Amino acid sequence: MKEFLTRLLLFFAGVVLLLITGKFFLLGIRSVGTALALFYFLAFLVFLVFSAMLIAPPFADWVARKFAHSLYFPDIGRVEEKLYSLPRSLARKGEFAEAVKEYRKLLENDPEDRTARMEIADILAGKLERKREAIQELEFLYQTAEEEREKLFFLNRMVDLLIDEGEKKRARELLENALGEWEGKEEASFLKERLARVISGE
Repeated sequence: MKEFLTRLLLFFAGVVLLLITGKFFLLGIRSVGTALALFYFLAFLVFLVFSAMLIAPPFADWVARKFAHSLYFPDIGRVEEKLYSLPRSLARKGEFAEAVKEYRKLLENDPEDRTARMEIADILAGKLERKREAIQELEFLYQTAEEEREKLFFLNRMVDLLIDEGEKKRARELLENALGEWEGKEEASFLKERLARVISGE
């Protein structure tokens, strides 16, 4: 969130500079033939460079996130939709056990399929009340996650399910182990707060 706000602020600052740049350009046009024209055009170039430096990075990042995947892999969205269409259709019909079976078939072909594992965990925990099995899926996702935020999400979800199952001791141990791993990082403060809540609820 903080990174997004920073990018947004830089983008708007760039837009403001671009408006000022346009003003200098107009003043330069109006002052052609006078000594001020050179000053205005130089100011125009300087502000144009700074505007581009502020606007280009967040804009490029947005374009990359929005379109790059589709440009280089135009069929990936359709392939993914087809891949998960059957289990998702079964889940929409309320046939949750059958949906899980279909997701398991996908995992047989690709054990690293994180989408299938996540959706299995959601169904097991939220629809079938098989929370222990959901925890196993989440544990795999947690152990194999590459990004810190993703690991924190799966950890938090596991703690919730463990508490629901009355396994507060295990939830506490999980948080303590994670705290040792993340000591000194900004995530540590969140883990300490969560751990304190778990301990106080024991």
